[in-house]
Amino acid sequence: MTSISPAVELLNRSLSEIYAAADHPYAWENPRRFSAYAKRLHLLLNQLLRPPAPENLSPPVQTAVKGISGELKKADEALSAYRNRSKIFVLINCLSLCASLQECTLAIGGWLALLDSSIHDVVDLRKKVADLSSDMKQAQFKVTENEKRVQLMLQKEGQGRPTTKAVQSAIIMDLARALGIDSNNHTELSEQVKLLKEDIARSNSVSERRILTSLEKIMDRWSLESDVLTQKFDLDFEDDAQISPFKNFLCPLTKEVMKHPVVLESSQNYERTAIEHWFERCIEDGRDPTCPVTGQVLKSLELKPNIGLAGAIEEWINRNVEIQIKLSVQFLSEESPSENCVEQVLDHIYRISEEHPSSRYKVRNAGVVVLVVNVLKDSSKSIRSLLRSKALMVLLSMSKDEESKKIMLEEGITRLAIHSLIGSSEKERESAVKLLLEFSSDEAYCTKLASEKGALVLLSTMAGNLEHPALSNLAEEALKLMEKVEDNVQHLAAAGRFEPLLNRLREGKAYTIYCFYFSWYT
Repeated sequence: MTSISPAVELLNRSLSEIYAAADHPYAWENPRRFSAYAKRLHLLLNQLLRPPAPENLSPPVQTAVKGISGELKKADEALSAYRNRSKIFVLINCLSLCASLQECTLAIGGWLALLDSSIHDVVDLRKKVADLSSDMKQAQFKVTENEKRVQLMLQKEGQGRPTTKAVQSAIIMDLARALGIDSNNHTELSEQVKLLKEDIARSNSVSERRILTSLEKIMDRWSLESDVLTQKFDLDFEDDAQISPFKNFLCPLTKEVMKHPVVLESSQNYERTAIEHWFERCIEDGRDPTCPVTGQVLKSLELKPNIGLAGAIEEWINRNVEIQIKLSVQFLSEESPSENCVEQVLDHIYRISEEHPSSRYKVRNAGVVVLVVNVLKDSSKSIRSLLRSKALMVLLSMSKDEESKKIMLEEGITRLAIHSLIGSSEKERESAVKLLLEFSSDEAYCTKLASEKGALVLLSTMAGNLEHPALSNLAEEALKLMEKVEDNVQHLAAAGRFEPLLNRLREGKAYTIYCFYFSWYT
């Protein structure tokens, strides 16, 4: 029979490594449980293997010791992952690590049963061996439900699926909960991802590398501050009293002020679309939907509108909109405002108009529309093209308000927009065409636009310029609207666009032809 000494040495070495980690408690329950079994095993084997030499043990005892030694070596490999690898790496591999410890524990329990049957002269030792054998054979190592969810989630992320911001936030919350970290502690979470990167550097697993890439992207986006309405004017106004949003106004998933807050059975509030995206991802992954903040598994997916919270948010929005409009008027009314500050004001007004269309009447009544038109009037030759394009975009957004549209026409926006058709930047030209297109839905306006000097020539030239397809398509769309108006046919032909006239010739519309020839020869 082969010597037992190598097995005893391996056994002692494995137990020593397990005990060396005792000064640094495991963060996971499974290795802690196995370490407790290992401690009891160590005491038993010390008593069993005391002099005389192990070589004098009976063959069954030697076989059991060799078997225990081999299983301890396997277990220590799993424990080494718990000790030395990153927490995220352990989560990714939690099922296989758990299975390894389970397998080793059951095997050691079996070897202890053989040992028990071979010890006859030491009653106390035999009882301890029997008890430990029974405990280890009945041991059940488990992965918590939260760890299972996160492990499945990480494996799915490794598939490179498209993910919304809301789902990414929920992933971070689940991951942080499993790691025992506050989800708002971005520094610690980032550190864990860095540690995972070090682990993956020596891994050949494609799946693990994909998971790392996905987590790095999610963390990069998660670190970005959300752009809420309280973004301050960088202006020195004494009455700048914008109100920051209360924490419960912000959706935990989007980190933005909620528009349609709903409450779950967990009493947590979310933006409706954000939590719906998370539920869809849970169902897609084949797991029970949870509340991202609490981790609670939900019995019901009912989303109850939080009317009270929605009302408070609306009041807060209205208050801040009024403040921003007031500041905009105050600044744009100054004699020589700087371009940077004008740009900032235009950005705020555009955002108010787009995100809070019900407040457009406030913008109009405060006189902001006239002030923005004046930006184009007074500085059309000196301000940067970017600033002109932003002013045009503000007016385009505000043109959805009919009264604002009337004000713009009275202030001569048509000529200003035509002037921007020859702007130095594509963005300015695009904004000008879009604004003219918005007004061209009205037949009377189409007639007026067609009669404006240079308008049709510029639009026709732009429509034929295939180097800028987006601009070309917009200009073509505007021209198509003007073609529908009978009075515009002769203007279009004079500008070199003969197709509408030719169509009418084929249709035999004599009056149109007469008008054209009369105007042409006179």
